[in-house]
Amino acid sequence: MDKKLSKKALLGIIIGVLAIVAIICAVILLNRNKLTAMVMRLIRQEGEVALLDASGQDVAILDNMKLYSGNALETGGDGLVDLSLDDTKYLTIENKSNVVFEKSGKALELKLNSGRLFFNVTEKLADDETMDISTSTMVVGIRGTSGWVDAENSDLYIGDGTVHVTGINPKTGETIEADFTAGQKVHVYLLDEDGKTVAFELENYTIEDVPREMLRNIVQYPELFLRFVEETGFEPKAVIREAIIKKILPEEMNLPEEYEELLEEVLEEMKEPEEEEEEEPEEVEEVETPTTNRTVTPQNTQEEEPPAEEQPAQQSSTPAATTPTTYTVTVNTATGGTASASANSATEGTTITLTATPSDGYEFVGWSASGGNVSVANNAFTMPAANVTVTPLFSQLPVQTLRVVWGIHSDDFDSYNRDSRGGSVSSSPAGGTVSVTDVQEDNCYVASNTVEAYRGATITVTAQPAEGYKFVSWLAEGGAVVSNIGSATTTVTMPDNDASIKTIFAEIVYNVTVDTTGQPEAFINGLNYAGMAAYEPGRVYSVDYGQKLVFYSPENMPFANTCYASDGGTINFPYSTVIEYTPSGTQESPTLYLIAQ
Repeated sequence: MDKKLSKKALLGIIIGVLAIVAIICAVILLNRNKLTAMVMRLIRQEGEVALLDASGQDVAILDNMKLYSGNALETGGDGLVDLSLDDTKYLTIENKSNVVFEKSGKALELKLNSGRLFFNVTEKLADDETMDISTSTMVVGIRGTSGWVDAENSDLYIGDGTVHVTGINPKTGETIEADFTAGQKVHVYLLDEDGKTVAFELENYTIEDVPREMLRNIVQYPELFLRFVEETGFEPKAVIREAIIKKILPEEMNLPEEYEELLEEVLEEMKEPEEEEEEEPEEVEEVETPTTNRTVTPQNTQEEEPPAEEQPAQQSSTPAATTPTTYTVTVNTATGGTASASANSATEGTTITLTATPSDGYEFVGWSASGGNVSVANNAFTMPAANVTVTPLFSQLPVQTLRVVWGIHSDDFDSYNRDSRGGSVSSSPAGGTVSVTDVQEDNCYVASNTVEAYRGATITVTAQPAEGYKFVSWLAEGGAVVSNIGSATTTVTMPDNDASIKTIFAEIVYNVTVDTTGQPEAFINGLNYAGMAAYEPGRVYSVDYGQKLVFYSPENMPFANTCYASDGGTINFPYSTVIEYTPSGTQESPTLYLIAQ
């Protein structure tokens, strides 16, 4: 009986311990979820939008709900969602996008697996807080700024503030890092080149280039509008005008009070001007003005008596002052530069400043001085009671060679073809010579400019793209320092050894968005692309330089002759149901507006 009771007691103890452990685990998990949770507030939702948990199961979307680490938002072809996280981080997730939210402590990461999103962080993050938006090719570090990320094209537009961007080549794992500021567009290029497999392309975007959803957010938040126009330098009126062109309705805008009247002005200016009848000028009768005789009274010109001569004052005699002795300063000439002194002669105790300027290919190393036990320190000396002679000392620098190579990307931008089709490079060295040679390297044609210059010399290089190509960036090797890798004209500082820089060109490809907003459904459903495939709303169509984009409309719904493109490109109508559009080249991402009759 005692044994049976002891077994029951032991079993009860085990059950109690397990229950306590289960409670502890539940508390830990609950607290962990609270630590990794964010409050999500829905601002706007359109079309197909799904919220998934960490296991991929659908979760009902509710306003002011908690968003946990591992949750994902996914939008369909017509989906779009505006939301805020903790009321300080505002996001717009566009159609065909997938974003996974990861949070650990105060570190927040938004993994943009596909699609595009806009971000606006209204409060600068604390020093121990981080927020990153990552794609397969970049990580955007955000402290308190706004911008737009495109995972498909590896593009980043910065609206205000400064972001830290890490470019990543997912194949090689190589990374590069740089900071970029408001008004800049950053593109990450993946290369296939020895020693370098990823590069940044940088350009300043225009107001016409700003993506629609980014612009919609800018004109909806007054504080963001003010930050955007202040840091990018865009005129507020131009921003409002572009918003209307991109078909953002006036009632959707919430502008700062000082700019509300501008909206009315822009709307009035964009109306069709009415012809005004010219008014005939009124005839004015000429009236004769009678002339009157005027009597001129001559002035009394009485000669003035000259002033009496002043008597010179009596001068008191003083003894002559003693003149201090002056000594000469002689600066000898020397090979390799020029030199001068602040004075050619001076009295004892005067400070004399010396200046030495080396010629190209030389460096200044010091001074040699004689007379009165003089010594030179920090390019100056104190004049002794004796004549002084100084001689500058220069040393010749060794000649180094900078090789400039240029070529183009392949069509998929994953490799770098070294040939001269993409353009050419001109260089202007400081104190050197230039020669052009054509050589073979790795069985590829190489066009190169060999520049001979000295250590520290500044060489100006200019990339000149050929027709149909654009400049991408510079890549430096061997210690050469390029002042601006994203500028077609830049300077290179020579290192203390031979070095090289590479110039990358790329074929121009236009990414065309087609807008059919407000058109009949039958017209939209009947459109097809080049007569081969159905038109897809939201799709971006790639058009090579000099090529046409062709669309066909339904037979009973031809195109209106008011169809137009945001870049002013050429539009032709071979038939009423056929439209041909050729980009003008002023915008890389133009919009084509298709309108039915």
